[in-house]
Amino acid sequence: MAHSLSARKSIRQAAKRQVRNHGIKTEIRTRTKAVLSSIDSGEKQAAAEALKQLESKMDKALKKGVMEKNTVARKKSRLAKRLSALSA
Repeated sequence: MAHSLSARKSIRQAAKRQVRNHGIKTEIRTRTKAVLSSIDSGEKQAAAEALKQLESKMDKALKKGVMEKNTVARKKSRLAKRLSALSA
C-alpha cells in the first residue's frame, strides 16, 4: 500500500492509463483484423480505406505513448506490403 500522497496519486493515474491504453489497443487489434479480412477477400478499395483508418489510430496511440515507434512502423509497413501485393 502506498503511503505518500504522490504515490497514491500515481496509482490512480496508472489505473486510468491502463483502462485507456487497453481500449486503444483493442481498437487497433479490431481494425487490424478488418484490414486483413479485406485483403484476404480481395477487396482492395475497402482494405485501403481500412488501412488508412488503422494508420491514423496507430499514430494517435504512438503520440499518447501506448505503442512504441518501431512497433507502429513495423505493423504499418507489413500491412501496406500485403495490400500492395494484392494489386500485383
